[in-house]
Amino acid sequence: MQKLSIAFLLGCLSFFISPQLLHAQKGTLVVKVMDFESGDGNLEMTLYNQEKGFPEELEYSVDTKVQKLNGKTTAVMRWENLPYGDYALAGMHDENGNGEMDYNWIGMPTEGYCFSNDVKPVLSAPSYKSVSFQLEKPVVTVYIHMQN
Repeated sequence: MQKLSIAFLLGCLSFFISPQLLHAQKGTLVVKVMDFESGDGNLEMTLYNQEKGFPEELEYSVDTKVQKLNGKTTAVMRWENLPYGDYALAGMHDENGNGEMDYNWIGMPTEGYCFSNDVKPVLSAPSYKSVSFQLEKPVVTVYIHMQN
């Protein structure tokens, strides 16, 4: 009898809960990238919400945005209506506009790159866990410095 009363009470309370709370909460991610070596080319930034594919397999990403720098050495990108949760960012400064990261003869990047949490990789790409952050409120702003 007591279990039935608790279930009835919980059912009545759910009637008064805001419909917004019943749906997954969503927010906006604002990404500010600074310290480009030059204002040439584009910023290409990819957003992930899972470890699989991070940071190079775009088919596992949430979205990729490309922004022309037009002489500026800072850039701002926005993603709206993202479900709350874990995310990670990987970006590159595509200075020559060829749509890919360029490397020297020993395999080191010759164009700028960046990751959320300003992680500076050593000898290999960082892990998803090391660069992930929480989107858990209506607007989250992430600041990233380009590694040149």
